[in-house]
Amino acid sequence: MPGASAVGWPSNPVSSIDNANTEDVMKRIEKLFLLLFTAAVIQTIVVANANAENKGPLDIISKLDVDQDGFISIKEAISDTELLRQFGKLDVNEDGKLSDREILASQFNGRGKILQS
Repeated sequence: MPGASAVGWPSNPVSSIDNANTEDVMKRIEKLFLLLFTAAVIQTIVVANANAENKGPLDIISKLDVDQDGFISIKEAISDTELLRQFGKLDVNEDGKLSDREILASQFNGRGKILQS
């Protein structure tokens, strides 16, 4: 077929089919990569938000201590129902306010649970 390429036909029809299949496979790989990358980004954002919500017991004080006296009073604890429920157990010296030492000693995790009392 020496004249076939001059007419506009491919000189090797098999290679043009291989090129079409290769392009299709590459497009699918690109879509898969984009999907996996998007899933990884979403997972990273979710984990970062979960870690930012509660950094530990001392984060509770900085979040709830409205008057910035270093303690959480019963009035300040009202905004966190789980802390309010545990307030009596956490307030070891029964002075009506929670210090950082009382929260750390109880290992209140900020999710309504005392890990160790």
